[in-house]
Amino acid sequence: MAPVRYADAITLDQLELFVEVVDVGSFTRAAKRLGRAQSAVSYGVGRLEQLLGVKLLDRSLAGAHPTTQGFILLAEARQVIDRADHLRAAGLAFSEKIEPEVSISVTPIYPLDTFGLITCEMREHFPHTQLRVLGGNLGANVQDVANGRTILGITGLDLPSDMVALPCGLAIMAKVVGPNHPLAKRRGPVPAAELRRHLQLVATDTTELTKNRQFNVISPLTWRVADTMLRYKMICAGAGWTHLARAWVAADIAAGRLIELASEKNAPAPSLPLRAFYRQSAPPGPAGRWLLGRLCDASGSALPSTKPTRRRSNASSSTRRPQRGRTRA
Repeated sequence: MAPVRYADAITLDQLELFVEVVDVGSFTRAAKRLGRAQSAVSYGVGRLEQLLGVKLLDRSLAGAHPTTQGFILLAEARQVIDRADHLRAAGLAFSEKIEPEVSISVTPIYPLDTFGLITCEMREHFPHTQLRVLGGNLGANVQDVANGRTILGITGLDLPSDMVALPCGLAIMAKVVGPNHPLAKRRGPVPAAELRRHLQLVATDTTELTKNRQFNVISPLTWRVADTMLRYKMICAGAGWTHLARAWVAADIAAGRLIELASEKNAPAPSLPLRAFYRQSAPPGPAGRWLLGRLCDASGSALPSTKPTRRRSNASSSTRRPQRGRTRA
């Protein structure tokens, strides 16, 4: 097959002329809408027919209408034009410094239904920015940001001083068991002494960041599970009891798939302050800043400014600012 010379290449202009003639049903009306000479429109469509080797339009005094082959190729032409429009829009977005990708590592104790809704909004606001989401327990989210695997993170842990943190809610934990577990039959508060008699499934860290630290561990009988979904399934099956974020299991509790164990009188439910964060040396672009703002807004926390700044020393200021990583949760 002979190589196609540039002079013989199909052009976007030819495709747009073809689609416009079909849409308005006439070369004359297409020329008026496009502000082009009718002869130029006719030549462009005719040249496209020559290059494709197919008659695209039936021409008559009543107008122009696609042939059978033209109707099929019309859909192809529209797709090419749509992709070209997408290319133009993406180029414009990137020229305005909107990042082509935003990456985030999300702890499973953040309300994931809320996160899902925020990602739908992001798709509408930044259609040309790809979102890459990683998940992980405990130190995995901090490590993902620290080593540059993601730009953003959400965690309930303490953060090192080189991180900029924004409050994004409070994770309330619930003690739960499956409906077939012996503890599910108990009525009223379950004392800690009773919990210590049963196997507890505990979240474990795949990194070294929380080595030798315990989080809400009550029972001396423990199984360590790194994946939250696996731990959830094991609990549903009755393997033991565990702490899970109440927002994560609220629907399961309401439906009876999980049973929440009441705490002893006056014992507060375990909770963790959540923070969205990034490295001070690698701040996010416009799309990333928008995502940070929505994460904080959805939790009821103060929104970050367009250009996140450090906390001011003026203690009288009532506006909450992004903070450097804190040493206390």
